[in-house]
Amino acid sequence: MVRRERGGDVMPIILLALFGLLTLAMPAFAECAWVIWSNHADGSWAVIGAQGGPDAEALCKQFVTVQEKRRPPSQFVGKLYCFPDTVDPRGPKGTS
Repeated sequence: MVRRERGGDVMPIILLALFGLLTLAMPAFAECAWVIWSNHADGSWAVIGAQGGPDAEALCKQFVTVQEKRRPPSQFVGKLYCFPDTVDPRGPKGTS
């Protein structure tokens, strides 16, 4: 009977530990890096930089806003954009 009580105590602890691990892992899936792209007049794209972490999107957009205010449009090599690292503005790569 003592064994049964111990087994009953262990199961809630294991379930609680699993739940804790899952909740810690979930925010990591929501975060991704954000990439600053420059779109040139000839239609080409270039990576300017990247930002990771929980505030990556906000920091990327803040950088673009500051750069647009600092430089007149005539000095831009291209217009700046922020995209998640899963987006490539150049389009899909061909399979050759």
